[in-house]
Amino acid sequence: MKKTLLTGFAATTVVLVMIGMAFASPVTVSTGDLGLNVIDKDSAWTYEVALSATTPSNILPASIEITHGAWTGSVYVQTYFNSSLVGGFDNTMGYNNPGPQYANFDITGLLLDGINTITFRGIESNEDYCYVIGQVDMHYDNSASGNPVPAPATIILLGSGIFGLMGVRRRKLLK
Repeated sequence: MKKTLLTGFAATTVVLVMIGMAFASPVTVSTGDLGLNVIDKDSAWTYEVALSATTPSNILPASIEITHGAWTGSVYVQTYFNSSLVGGFDNTMGYNNPGPQYANFDITGLLLDGINTITFRGIESNEDYCYVIGQVDMHYDNSASGNPVPAPATIILLGSGIFGLMGVRRRKLLK
């Protein structure tokens, strides 16, 4: 009876592990604190960051979160992900005082396996304004790159485990 009970438990555990493999596994890659890297007219208001992604899924949602702020004045900054324009943001508040601002952009379908480049371009103004990119975080999912258990197979495995437990229970009641 103990052997049958252990077999039923093992079958159920295998089913649950296989179901767990089919769910998403989120990944966050960050530049960390980039410090006070003031981007100004001398750098053509352009700044580039490279982040590496490992086997990303381009089917599931992906995004970047940017910590930024104005150094002097206010600057509109266009954001490119792997050369594709994904949006822009206004640097209207000081980076240190009153505090940084945050921008989020959807990059689903743009991820590369390996190095991904994020480029920031300040729109030139008549003033000598500067801005700061403090940190860039990239969020994506890499679970779809494996071979997830298809839904029919998952249901069959789950059903087999449940029937195994029912059989154990029935044998226990008959004895």
